[in-house]
Amino acid sequence: MYLTGSIASRVGPAVTKTFTPSKSFFTSSALFDDFSDFILHKAVLDVVGITGKTQLPCGFTLSVSVSEIDKGSGLGTSSILLGGCVAALSRLFGLGFTYEDIVKMVFVAEQLMKTGGGWQDQIAASFGGFNRINFNADGYEVSPIIMSSERKSLLNQNLMMFFTG
Repeated sequence: MYLTGSIASRVGPAVTKTFTPSKSFFTSSALFDDFSDFILHKAVLDVVGITGKTQLPCGFTLSVSVSEIDKGSGLGTSSILLGGCVAALSRLFGLGFTYEDIVKMVFVAEQLMKTGGGWQDQIAASFGGFNRINFNADGYEVSPIIMSSERKSLLNQNLMMFFTG
């Protein structure tokens, strides 16, 4: 069976865009420009290795809901969305991607989307949780930060986020 699913992109609270990918969807470089509504979808499928000729056991719908967080906010939302999509496809099709695989794939997808950046967003999004990330010449090491529920509650009560732009 060939890829026959539809891909839906939800932008904002009430706008949904849906289409069925054709062979040209997978080969059109125009989808990697800054104006494509489906740039994230194509980047995910590209790094996972799903092409117009990929035989899959079933069709699927890849639906991404985008919040009102501005592009370039510095919150790592593109890494979070990409990592979630890669992980979901890995589970759906039994691909067995590790956290490290997902980090690399998200990094490549962000380069395709021209959102760039370093590794910290991809690592944080792929591993999740509250972690210390050490970078060194050999790569990186992720160590979970273990804290009591009381300390976690105190930290949460004292965090603030401001929109500055």
